[in-house]
Amino acid sequence: MAVFIGWTIQILVIMITVDVVLSVLMAMGTRIPSRHPLIRTLRSITEPLYTPVRRLLPSPRQIGGLDFAPMILVILLQLIRSLL
Repeated sequence: MAVFIGWTIQILVIMITVDVVLSVLMAMGTRIPSRHPLIRTLRSITEPLYTPVRRLLPSPRQIGGLDFAPMILVILLQLIRSLL
């Protein structure tokens, strides 16, 4: 069971990383279709994970426009994985 949870956490970390990279590329003006089914699926998985973390943090406008939720979520997931 711990192995399954560990793999699931690792897959989530990879998905969060891909989501962050795509967000940065889109912010830089790269033509990435945000309506693409794969991107929409990725966001439908990652966004609900970010929401509880974002509730605990100041809004991105208050901290220079940076969203720290993905980074904090990855740290929390890695901490959980290390405790298994």
